[in-house]
Amino acid sequence: MLRITILRLIPNVRFGRWLTALIIAVIGLAIFGLAGFLVDYDAERFGYYFEWPPALFFISAVAYIVPVFHFITERSFAALDDLAPHLDDSVSIPQLRTSIEQRTWAWHLRCALFAVLLWLVQSYMLAGSFRLMWFYLTDGYVSFVMSVGSLFVWLAMVIAMRALADNARLFGRLSADLRVDVLNPASYRPIGQMAISSTLVVLGAQALLPIMWMDGTVSIWTTLPAVILFLPLLLYLTLVPTLPLRRELRTQKGAAIAAVQQAINALPRPQEGLNPSDVQQATVLMDYRQHLNALPEGPFDFPAIVRFSLYAIVVPLTWAGAAIIEIFVNMILGT
Repeated sequence: MLRITILRLIPNVRFGRWLTALIIAVIGLAIFGLAGFLVDYDAERFGYYFEWPPALFFISAVAYIVPVFHFITERSFAALDDLAPHLDDSVSIPQLRTSIEQRTWAWHLRCALFAVLLWLVQSYMLAGSFRLMWFYLTDGYVSFVMSVGSLFVWLAMVIAMRALADNARLFGRLSADLRVDVLNPASYRPIGQMAISSTLVVLGAQALLPIMWMDGTVSIWTTLPAVILFLPLLLYLTLVPTLPLRRELRTQKGAAIAAVQQAINALPRPQEGLNPSDVQQATVLMDYRQHLNALPEGPFDFPAIVRFSLYAIVVPLTWAGAAIIEIFVNMILGT
């Protein structure tokens, strides 16, 4: 077992995530900047291969995914710590933390092979043939870095997504060992907060896609594979850890409401005559029933729902913003 590769890229120092993002951005700009320099030197040969929008997307995507995945992992640890008082004594928190941040060599190898497969499929779709795809890989530095750049995005994305999916299943199974109390949100809300945080990689990566559209000539195969993979994964990350809790909370809520209603039904009816104690008891029970009806049937409180809504709205806003900017630029340039 070893720590997940992209987690190892974050140094254990203050602002470590920001530092890693900066280093990735600098290295990426240096690699693609050299390609741009070669294009300027011999545009007739290299200009056909090089475009800055895809290069900037490759850099931005990796610089985003790595630190954000580390942030989500830390939030998962915090959720475990919050849930610890409500878990069965047989559950080992240190073992769960290890399960969240460590994987086997075989796991890493499978992720790498799947990322390479996705990259090859996308490269083939863009090139149109295996011969042309091989030509792009071997026809000099510029065509090579532009072809391989997307591979690093797929590697970071596949490792992060696979780990998040594994962790979603872990928290889903953890519900069986959780002493859930519908009247105590602290016993279940950390799972909802963790599930929403897990979507940051998916939503953020989608929000970055318009970078590739800035020149208006992008093939659909540069974005369609990612969108096809992202949408089902978004549902998976939110539903798998929370559905077992939803069923348990709904069952407890229904049982509590039925018990209160039974107590209300046992009270004397108004036409039978009521004493002050009966009135007071009926008032308390009806207030309690109203409180129970207002309880959520899932692990998401209002702030969590608002947070997820803000995360989600960023994607269409960035896409719409990119389209508006493209129209505005075309109007200025008269194209």
